[in-house]
Amino acid sequence: MVSDVLRDCFETTDWDVLCRPHREDIDSLTHCITDYLNFCVENTVPTKKVLCFSNNKPWVTSELKALLNKKKRLVRSGGREELRRVQKQIRREVRKGKISYREKVEEHLQHNNIRERGSSTLPPSNLSLTVDRVKKELKKMKTRKAMGPDGISSRLLKTCADQLSEVVLRIFNLSLWSKLRSFGRLLVWFQYQNMHTPGSPTILDW
Repeated sequence: MVSDVLRDCFETTDWDVLCRPHREDIDSLTHCITDYLNFCVENTVPTKKVLCFSNNKPWVTSELKALLNKKKRLVRSGGREELRRVQKQIRREVRKGKISYREKVEEHLQHNNIRERGSSTLPPSNLSLTVDRVKKELKKMKTRKAMGPDGISSRLLKTCADQLSEVVLRIFNLSLWSKLRSFGRLLVWFQYQNMHTPGSPTILDW
C-alpha cells in the first residue's frame, strides 16, 4: 500500500542530516522539511485530476443538480407542462437545501463555541511537549480537512504520525524558543525605555 511505502520512507530518513544545516533558522528548517515531505508524496502517491466548479453553491445537492439537468433537456425538447412541473420541484429543492445548509452551519458554530468555552477554563500548565503527545495529537487529526499553504495534508500527518512526530516536535520547539527569545529582547528594550530619563547617559554615550 501507498501508506506503507511512505512509512518506510520516513522511517529510514535521517532527520538529523536534514535539520542540522539549518541550526536555529526556523523558516529554513520548515521549508526544508515541507519540501522533503512533498517530494516523498509526489513520488509515491498517484495523482488524479478533479474538476471543481466555483459556481456550485454549498447548498446545491445531487438531487437539485439532477433536476437542473432535467430542466435543460426539457428546454431543448420543448415540453412546457413537464418544464413547469420541474421548475416547481427546483424551487422546493432550493429552499430545502438552503434550510438544511443553514442548520448545518449553525450546529457547527454552536459546537465550536461550546468546545472553546470548555477548553478555555483549563489553560495549559506549561509549554513543554513530548514525542508521545505530538504523536497522539497527529493521530487525532481529521483527514477530510483541506491542505494549508505548505501543501501537507492532514491525512499524511495522521497516517505517518509514528514516523513524523519527532521532526514535528523539533519544529515546534524551535518555533517556540525563537518566539521566547524575541519576547525577551522586546522585554529588555521595554525596560530600558522605561528606565531611561532625559539627561541621563545613553548607550551611545557609554
